[in-house]
Amino acid sequence: MNFISRKIETLLAFGVKKVIWIFGENKTIIVAEPGRDWIMTNWSSDIKILDGEVLNLKKLHDEEQ
Repeated sequence: MNFISRKIETLLAFGVKKVIWIFGENKTIIVAEPGRDWIMTNWSSDIKILDGEVLNLKKLHDEEQ
């Protein structure tokens, strides 16, 4: 987890507006934005990608089955 935290911090310091890190094994997502608390959630949560665009990996997976 230390590697991921450092990588996210580096990306945000470089100017990235939002980092979405997806863990497949435990179906967890981290969403990090500069100046905001990081969110750790599960795959069934709606994640705002861009204005008006939402990602829900569980729904996407279920639709593909």
